[in-house]
Amino acid sequence: SSQIGMAQAQLRSGEIDLSADTLTVEEAGNVIRAEGNVEIKREDAFLRADTVRVNQAKQEVEAKGKVSIVDPEWKLKADYLRMDLREERGEIEQGEVFIEKGHISLFGRRFEKLTGQAYHIDDGSFTTCLCESGIPTWQIKAREIGLSRDGEGFLKGGTFHIRDVPILY
Repeated sequence: SSQIGMAQAQLRSGEIDLSADTLTVEEAGNVIRAEGNVEIKREDAFLRADTVRVNQAKQEVEAKGKVSIVDPEWKLKADYLRMDLREERGEIEQGEVFIEKGHISLFGRRFEKLTGQAYHIDDGSFTTCLCESGIPTWQIKAREIGLSRDGEGFLKGGTFHIRDVPILY
């Protein structure tokens, strides 16, 4: 394991550019740990977090602390993220996802992102309200939410809310 402790360390490797306060390279360069002001650029997408672990051989990323991703098709904020970049599958904790197509905002305690734009959300909500801040004009909350890439979904323990008032159970 080798450590680079610069004010701003950078690594360019194949498809990604990574910068952070501290980089640690392990397993013959296959695993990179980044801490402090981490930013990863991959094609048109940016990932930012407090700490990130990238396994280049497996194309896996694990990020913790103020995680955000900005992609042309979707945006994400979360406390924790684990993602397989090859299959675009992963797990998100305490997250928010905004999907440009359909203007869908998803919130939840735990997300499982499936291949493509399909999700399973625990203790979550969704809306298409383009509210800048505060409580959405309307939203659907549920114990479990499933959304498929073709726009179909299911709810378990769901309620329909106007502002923050449940109207339908």
